[in-house]
Amino acid sequence: MGKYSLVVINCDDVKRRVREIKIDGVDLTNLFTIDNFTSGMNLQQLWRIIWAKYDLHGFNKLAIKYDVKKGEKPIYYDVIVDNKIINICSEDVELKYFADGKYRYSYAIRRDNVIFRRVFDDLMNFIDICDVDKYREMYFRNNKELFRLIKIYNSTFNSMIQGKDCEKFESMIEDELSRYVTFRKYIISLDRASNMNRHDKSNFSYTDEETASMYNRENDEFIEPSEVRQMGLVDDFDYKRKLVRSK
Repeated sequence: MGKYSLVVINCDDVKRRVREIKIDGVDLTNLFTIDNFTSGMNLQQLWRIIWAKYDLHGFNKLAIKYDVKKGEKPIYYDVIVDNKIINICSEDVELKYFADGKYRYSYAIRRDNVIFRRVFDDLMNFIDICDVDKYREMYFRNNKELFRLIKIYNSTFNSMIQGKDCEKFESMIEDELSRYVTFRKYIISLDRASNMNRHDKSNFSYTDEETASMYNRENDEFIEPSEVRQMGLVDDFDYKRKLVRSK
């Protein structure tokens, strides 16, 4: 595994100066430990702590630097601040062996973490009722493996053969989401989408296809999308935030 560090950057400098930050008593050597430190405060509080120890005149950006290996260009991640989901989940991470996937050993959130379970259930609810292709760029652009598993799960769920295969791929989605890097990307995408749509939340609505799917799953019936408005579901039923998976 590569090396993570919290850094400040002078973005105005042609040479782009980068300086590593170290805080006494704080582990800043892993992505999840850095996130745990920064996500528990707002950006102003974080800068105040750093400025108390360093003279950073000219430095104007905080980032997480990932040195993959010697000789390769480092990767930079945005710093996460003021995020309760990341703050709680980053405290419950362990090194775990994965039988599938590109990386066999990854840091992962414990699957019994209450907040992780809530995020996973909400994701599966979203997958069950929505056309995920429509939201790929919004929620899964940087999570190719997670999206691949979701597509396989959907094709299995929509086929005549379900049962164990469907449960298998649901478990694989849960495993992939538990990888800390995957989970982090997904939470960031949710936050960005929320910020983009905050001004238009009151007008959020599902398509007729999504509403029909929710109705069918909840009531164990089958109606066509064309019947949604005929039955008055859009006006009489609030499906906009309704959970259809058992918690």
